[in-house]
Amino acid sequence: MAQPESPPVLVRGDVYWVAFPYVFDRGRRPPIRKLALVLQEGPLFEPRQQTSVVILTTSHPRRPYPYYTFVPASVTGMEDSWIDCSSIYTVERSVINRGSLAFRIPNHIMEDVNDALYAGLCIP
Repeated sequence: MAQPESPPVLVRGDVYWVAFPYVFDRGRRPPIRKLALVLQEGPLFEPRQQTSVVILTTSHPRRPYPYYTFVPASVTGMEDSWIDCSSIYTVERSVINRGSLAFRIPNHIMEDVNDALYAGLCIP
């Protein structure tokens, strides 16, 4: 019998396809695959069974909200996307599969993510 695949070593800035066991969109049934940006890394978080992520969307924000970060198609390899830093989700590491790494967010965009997290969480 095959062993379940172990979760990958998570690196802040990596974006994975995650099959969420719960959904954020009305009328959709779980599991739903979404792109999720890993926010935590390092030895402090390695032993934990969960990690914190934010979701990417291809839906253009209606306004230039300060908690969205733009990610161009040249980074995603798909289409222009936005990282929604207004909601942080805690997910089980087990829902992140080793082979589901989609891409890595460059450092200059991660700096924008940091600013958007401050705005999204109302941190002065």
